Amino acid sequence: MRAKFALFDRTLASGLALSACFSLLPPLSFASADLALASKEAKVELSKKKNLAKGKITEAQTQAQKDVKRLPATIKPSAYELTIEPDLEKFSYSGQESISIVIEAETKEIELNALEMNVESAELEKPDGQKLAAKIEMDPANEVLKLSFPENLPAAAYKLHLKFNSILNDQLRGFYRSYFKDNSGAKHWLCSTQMEPADARRMFPCFDEPEF
Repeated sequence: MRAKFALFDRTLASGLALSACFSLLPPLSFASADLALASKEAKVELSKKKNLAKGKITEAQTQAQKDVKRLPATIKPSAYELTIEPDLEKFSYSGQESISIVIEAETKEIELNALEMNVESAELEKPDGQKLAAKIEMDPANEVLKLSFPENLPAAAYKLHLKFNSILNDQLRGFYRSYFKDNSGAKHWLCSTQMEPADARRMFPCFDEPEF
């Protein structure tokens, strides 16, 4: 037992004592070989489990990617004009924006990303200056804002005007509230942002995908 103990925890035995144990108990080499074999088998089993887990994760990621609803590639933004007005007493904010877009194929609908907000109004400004009011539909499951218009929109450059409001959340995502304490211990609230990887949509309606 002394020899095995010394093998597993060499800090508890000197090299001389360990050598003496080896000379007294030749079967120790046998135990060492068994240990090495067991260790090798354990590594092989662990590798199998890791590969299996990796395969399941990859499969789940692939399925998740298939399930994600992507925005149409035929409507592209070119510029945003954004105004945000936070209220640190109510932990809320209101905003309005104008998005310059190019519609490449005729459509009656525009989709963009939006989540956890209330879109009050949406208008599309046509190239001739005429404005069309949109029917607003939120799709929280897909994090999409769908705007439907009463007429077909030919391929051209447009401006999309939106008004919206939301809360300053405490989840460290999108547009959220935070605070610091001064030397007296008084708490001071402030606003902060975290847009990556896909949380800009929590702050304002936008085309929140890498393609855009």
